[in-house]
Amino acid sequence: MTISKRLETIVNMLEPCRVLADIGCDHGYVSIRAVQNKLAKQVIAADVAKGPLEAAKRNAAAEGTAGKTSFILSDGLKAIPDEAGVETIVIAGMGGILIRDILKAGELNRFPELKQLILGPQSDLDLVRRYLIDETPLYINSEKCIYDDGKYYFLMDVRKKCSGSKRQKITADTYSAAEYAFGKYIAPETAKTYKEFLEFRLRIAEGARAAASKGSGERTQAKLRELEGEIALINKALGAAKLHT
Repeated sequence: MTISKRLETIVNMLEPCRVLADIGCDHGYVSIRAVQNKLAKQVIAADVAKGPLEAAKRNAAAEGTAGKTSFILSDGLKAIPDEAGVETIVIAGMGGILIRDILKAGELNRFPELKQLILGPQSDLDLVRRYLIDETPLYINSEKCIYDDGKYYFLMDVRKKCSGSKRQKITADTYSAAEYAFGKYIAPETAKTYKEFLEFRLRIAEGARAAASKGSGERTQAKLRELEGEIALINKALGAAKLHT
């Protein structure tokens, strides 16, 4: 079974666990590979739609992992049983607002054995970071920035505060505006790709600023101020990134 670089990276970020919950499992590729690579003894593959869940069942059967997989029709985490013993949760391939809302509605305290979450928001990453840092007993251990099939993706390795953690979630672990927007703990092996992403974002923002500067009026001025703020944040993040590459 061949899977994308993005999904392969998610699998490689997993710590070995007893039970993995793959939320929004789609065709079940992460669930399958996690079992095949002996990273999860049992998997709960969950999706809000019947079609993808049926596809995940067929794929798991074809790959020989169906016996270690439970398939659950679930709106986010809502139908995952409290007593399932979930240690790891994967939520990827959807917008950041939806991921944040899934985490809010999922009541993570229902899963006392939870140790790790892999989150892959495809938009509004700043909102996800703000929620995790400001409102939960979780911390972002690291983020990987990868380039796959013409797009940049961020994958967050999120941990639950527990004894022996390398970096506890503490109030002193504050984020700047640039770090909320573009991340703080970037995995060293993806630092080069991260820098390329920031340079890409800078080119887009500067191009938009040049185009907007040709206009006039209150709305144009507001847009220019917005772009100037964005460019300042990108340059701040880029400056920090250059120190680590």
